[in-house]
Amino acid sequence: MFFAGMPSDIAEYIQASSRVGRAHIGFVVLVPTPQRRRDRHIVHIFDIFHRFLERMVQPAAIDRWAERAIERVFPSLFQAYLLGVVPSQELLRLPENEKHKTPDFSCIPNVRREFSARGDAFIDEIDRFIESAVGLRGVFAPEGEEHYRQRIDQWTRSLIGNTWNSPLWGSGTMDGYFQAQTDPMFKPMTSLRDVDQGGIIQASFRDTKGRSQTPGEVQLVMDLVRHGVANNDGLDNS
Repeated sequence: MFFAGMPSDIAEYIQASSRVGRAHIGFVVLVPTPQRRRDRHIVHIFDIFHRFLERMVQPAAIDRWAERAIERVFPSLFQAYLLGVVPSQELLRLPENEKHKTPDFSCIPNVRREFSARGDAFIDEIDRFIESAVGLRGVFAPEGEEHYRQRIDQWTRSLIGNTWNSPLWGSGTMDGYFQAQTDPMFKPMTSLRDVDQGGIIQASFRDTKGRSQTPGEVQLVMDLVRHGVANNDGLDNS
C-alpha cells in the first residue's frame, strides 16, 4: 500500500494501513507531500511517531449512552434476535423430526401471531436481548439505566403493537418494512459508518459578516479543509 501524503486523521491512517498483510505478507510506503510541513516533520520523527501512533487517536465524539445512539442500533438488534438468535436456538432445541417447526419471523404476520399468543412475555424476551447487547445488564450498566430500559420497551411495543398492526405493514415481510424506511434511524445498520445520511458541504461566497469572498479565497479554505494546507506553492507561510 502507498500513502500519497499522510492522512489528516491518524485513525484513518491506522485503519487503512491495517488492511495490508491480512492474507499475505505486505508492506506500507508513506510518500510524504513535500509542501506540507506536517509530512516533512513526520519523516524526521518517523520511528517514534509510529511507536506512539495509537496514543494520537482522538476519542470518539459519540457518547455510548446517548439515547439516539441506542435508538440507531435498535433495528439491528431487534432484527438480529428475531431472525438470527431465535431460529438458531429453536433449530438446536427441536428434535430432528420437528425442525421444520422453527419459527419464521421474517414474515410480520408470524411476529404478530407470536405477540398475540404470548403478549408481554414475548416483548420482554426481545427487550432482554437488546438490553444485554447494549450493555444495560451487569456491572457496566449506567446510572439511570431504567430510563434506557423503558425506551427500548417503548420502541419494541410501538413497532410490533402499533406499526406492524397497521394494514400497510401487517401483512408484509420484515425485510420489506426496513427496506422501505427512508430515515436511517429506522433501518438496520450495515456498517459502522452507517450512522446517518451523507451531508453536502456547500461553499459560500460570503463570509459571516456578509462580505463577498472571491473564488480564490474560497479555494484556499477548501485546500485547508481537504489537505491541511492553504497553499500549494511550497512556501511555509504562516
